[in-house]
Amino acid sequence: PVEVMLAAIQGWRSVAKLAVRVVPGADAPCGIGLFKPGTHDVLEIPKCAVHHPAINAAVSALRWALAELSVSPYNEHTGGGMLRYVQLNAERATGQVQLTLVWNAEDLGADTRKRHLRRLVQTLLQANDGLFKSIWVNLNTMGSNNIFNYNPSHWHHVAGTRGLQERVGCIDFELPPTVFRQANLDAFEHIIDTVCEWVPEGSRVCELYAGVGIIGLNVLLRRSAQWVRCSDGNPNNLRPFQEAVFRSVPTDQQAAATFVQLEALVALRQGQAAGAHVVIVDPPRKGLSQEELDLLCDPAPGLAELDRVVYVSCGFKALQGNVQALLNSGQWGLTHVEGHLLFPATDHIEMVVVFDRIRSPNVGRKGE
Repeated sequence: PVEVMLAAIQGWRSVAKLAVRVVPGADAPCGIGLFKPGTHDVLEIPKCAVHHPAINAAVSALRWALAELSVSPYNEHTGGGMLRYVQLNAERATGQVQLTLVWNAEDLGADTRKRHLRRLVQTLLQANDGLFKSIWVNLNTMGSNNIFNYNPSHWHHVAGTRGLQERVGCIDFELPPTVFRQANLDAFEHIIDTVCEWVPEGSRVCELYAGVGIIGLNVLLRRSAQWVRCSDGNPNNLRPFQEAVFRSVPTDQQAAATFVQLEALVALRQGQAAGAHVVIVDPPRKGLSQEELDLLCDPAPGLAELDRVVYVSCGFKALQGNVQALLNSGQWGLTHVEGHLLFPATDHIEMVVVFDRIRSPNVGRKGE
């Protein structure tokens, strides 16, 4: 049997992406909530039990301000309206909120929509006594289901601090809305603990799909790694990574932490894992590609010292195929498996799987 780590079932979600649409029969012009299954009809969730309480407070304040200022919700049929979506991130230590308004406009120039936007930001800041620590705007007029327009020129920091402060494990991060953030950071810290346990002291480590380096930097400090090379395709991750190194890593260790903006496959091809003892992978739900698996299974000289792969999975179906591919290669043996319930009251379980090179003398042993 696989052990599954449980977490708090209420108030755990510190990230929420919510749609803004007309809700027929509602007492406010803008409904804020989730799409009902199979539709784009919004179900309002003003007192969601899984949301951090600050997110519920922010939704209530926003709903009032939208009505007060006659801000119109997005209309998918006509392409009209002002506000399409909101993202709300709660800072765990303070209960303050980072709000991103996804605005239906091409720029922040002067017209009626943009004047509404400026008034909305001012009202939210003035009427809510510190609830909103950071406000961003993402400009999105695309006729698609994408919540954000990821073109860097469409992100605008309009008020408050640039990011939220989060101490994750032993590392202090400032997180803007342009980077991926786990919705349940409290439970994710248990995954970090597990990964650190399975990295031998003094290892050389490569982390693929590293995000802002939350796992890798914790490994660097907690396992006294010789070096940690992090890579990720999102260009917005570099600055938070560098700031976290400056804040949290002792000066004499800072050179051991590096980040390059590369997709995982390119990072492997360019030798990011060369000389590593341990590779950590935390891919999206689609898992590792066949090309990435082939490179990890290739006994090439650059990976001659690679003895362990620590796989953090958020997509169980893809993980099944990836596990089979690694085992079938004859290069890797399965050493450890455990589950983490990051989304309580669902059947979605994140997995941590440890593979050891079959020739490795460390097979079956935790980090020592």
